[in-house]
Amino acid sequence: MLKTFVTLIFRNWWRNKTFACIAILSLTVGIAFTNMLVAFVTHEYNIEYSNPNKERIIWTMQDLPSKPGEKVAYMQSGIPDQLKEKYPEVEDYLQLNSLPVKYIEVGHQSFDPIEIINVNPSFPLFFPFELLYGSWNTFDNPRSIALSEKQAGRLFGKQNAIGKEILLGVEDFDGKVTKQVYVVNAVVKDRSQSAVNFDGLIYDPESLWGGATLLLMTQKADLKRFEAKVNEDKIQTLAGGKYFFITLDNALSTTYNQQILSFWHCRKDNLLMVGLISAILVLFIAVFNYLNMSLSRVIQQQKTLQTQKLMGATQREIRIQLFGDLFFMVIIAFLLSLLLMNDFLPIFNKMVSSGFSSSYFYSKEFFPYTVSIALFLAITASLFISLKLGRVNTDYSKTYLVKQKNRWVGVLVSVQFVIAIVLLIAMFTANSQLQLLERGGDRYRNVVELNGDKNRLIALKSAITSVSGVTGVSTSDVSLLNSWIMHADMKKEDGAEFQSAILQLSGDTGLIRVLKIE
Repeated sequence: MLKTFVTLIFRNWWRNKTFACIAILSLTVGIAFTNMLVAFVTHEYNIEYSNPNKERIIWTMQDLPSKPGEKVAYMQSGIPDQLKEKYPEVEDYLQLNSLPVKYIEVGHQSFDPIEIINVNPSFPLFFPFELLYGSWNTFDNPRSIALSEKQAGRLFGKQNAIGKEILLGVEDFDGKVTKQVYVVNAVVKDRSQSAVNFDGLIYDPESLWGGATLLLMTQKADLKRFEAKVNEDKIQTLAGGKYFFITLDNALSTTYNQQILSFWHCRKDNLLMVGLISAILVLFIAVFNYLNMSLSRVIQQQKTLQTQKLMGATQREIRIQLFGDLFFMVIIAFLLSLLLMNDFLPIFNKMVSSGFSSSYFYSKEFFPYTVSIALFLAITASLFISLKLGRVNTDYSKTYLVKQKNRWVGVLVSVQFVIAIVLLIAMFTANSQLQLLERGGDRYRNVVELNGDKNRLIALKSAITSVSGVTGVSTSDVSLLNSWIMHADMKKEDGAEFQSAILQLSGDTGLIRVLKIE
């Protein structure tokens, strides 16, 4: 019996090749892009999902002196040690700070800068990265470095990177670039869904003056109570403000943390919501289009179904045939969508600024959900068609079927039209926002800033002016594109203290300008 059903289904597809191809293609594209959007959302929401200490890690923030009402993820070096010593619920801490690398040299070959973070030796306790080679004892030497698997391959190819030297051009607060040689003592295995993005890790306590700070609590902490105790004890802040403690999950969200940290994964909550809604709407359009075509095709099958009934086919067998027809088509489209997703993933990652790999599609976090959605879609659509249009008898004439079909098609087309309008409005809105950002950035297009000795730059100005294509040259003591913002306690003439944001200029002029904040 099963063999007969399958033969009839595929014979019917062959007779209606155009319909079968269009229906499968429509479903394949719809399911593929829906799955990619859903994968993007679930991937972002499951950052640090496998971290065993996720519930015990908290993120520290404090009031930003230069912008009252805003918070910054920063803690001065030495303060975490006080917290660990004073509060028994603090088991350990981790501070992270970017190393300002200008260039890299390996042997006699130069490479573009990479993301290197200065961290505490407690890093493996907070983030469960595995090592391919070496050991975490690399943190015992301030001139050793742990490279990521990706960067080790980029810099040294297939060679074992352990013991190899790399030269870094590191920029200091004065804009001077000094050469520092590091020895590779570990290679860190790439880890999907990590909150920390890095190419290399070092531990140099002399240059770790502070930064983003994480605390590991002995158990899941009452953050409000802990926050109240810390602020009551007047633990030092930048400008006498308060500390704020949030969960690791909230620290990944732009809703709670809007600070830009190049090494920290920031989850774009609004984009995720738009992505999820878009996924649902795209799936609806694909399904409704598929149902419209199926309704029309089943109407054309009435003569064949009537013939089958005259030949002895029961009502139940006809419904099973209709069910199998649609079910197999959805399953085939789902399998083809997996291939399409792999091909379009690089383009999709570029569009949404993500970096998950195709292996995530088959992970235990995502694959069961997408299979469940495919089965639900296949079973629901198949039941709808088989129950509504499987009643082939003398009282259920073709005229009545046409009326039913026209009614359902009218509803489905209307819904498709509304969804398409919503998606178009969303697309035009997003495009207008991108154009606005692009116009704002055009003011810096083709602008190059050179830092160095003031006298040499003045001499260089005349030479640059004569270069073809240069429309204008100006000199200034103020660095527009590369400056350091710091905070300091200042005193007025009457002895009153106040906080200032200090703009320390890069270059060799040594000029410091103070921007007074009342």
